[in-house]
Amino acid sequence: MFSRELTIIEATPLLGVSYRQAKRLTGRYRAEGRTALVHANTGRRSNRAVPEAHRERVLALVGTHYGGRVARGPGQRFGPTLAAEHLWTDHGVLVAASTLARWMRINADEIEQGTDGCGLPTFALALDAVADGCARFASVASQDGSAPAMIVQAMGGHPEFVAGTDCLDTELMRIAKGRLFAKVGAEGFYCAGVPSMKLGFALKVEDGAKRAAEAALLAVLHRMGVLSTDELSLMARYATPDILNTRQELVGHIRTRIEFE
Repeated sequence: MFSRELTIIEATPLLGVSYRQAKRLTGRYRAEGRTALVHANTGRRSNRAVPEAHRERVLALVGTHYGGRVARGPGQRFGPTLAAEHLWTDHGVLVAASTLARWMRINADEIEQGTDGCGLPTFALALDAVADGCARFASVASQDGSAPAMIVQAMGGHPEFVAGTDCLDTELMRIAKGRLFAKVGAEGFYCAGVPSMKLGFALKVEDGAKRAAEAALLAVLHRMGVLSTDELSLMARYATPDILNTRQELVGHIRTRIEFE
């Protein structure tokens, strides 16, 4: 507008404001320059913001009692919902789970790195952080034309390039026909995401048994309505795998029992 290439009327839809607001902004710019276009509250702390001291105390309690990446028992890392419950019941500290989830975001410099069995770099994250990442990826993948949507489409169209042949990942994505993405990890780990539901999943079997991880993942997807009973039956060898003795005789099957908190 100020170079006279656009009129205020032409600039209004580009700015996403009303004609009246555009005129006010133009007047401010002419009187005070570019700084006048910055909202007066920019950089100021909200009057409804939680005091920083309270935030630091909450994070200290979470880190001491509910943090950690490897430890079990009292030091096991809790997700924000469970941590918020324990903060109230154990310490009398009330904080919304949604607020705690925002505060507990992992900083990049806190992520531990290693090397996986293929020689590629890998990263150590808590399960809830992986599930959250899958959910965020799935959420964006629900938007047609987005980069995550194209990745999920490619994974569903060529699942054998994700994990190879004769693998649950491959059969699952092929049977689901693009409705989800899934990836196996080492030592009984699996993660998955469902764009249409904007959901993410991550699980880890404590003893690292892959056979339990496959059955657990399928049970969760079926329980959540992502997979139909007919689709689940097509993957019976993963959903209810055989148990063989040392003589390779069939002695039972693995069965799952899912309980959501």
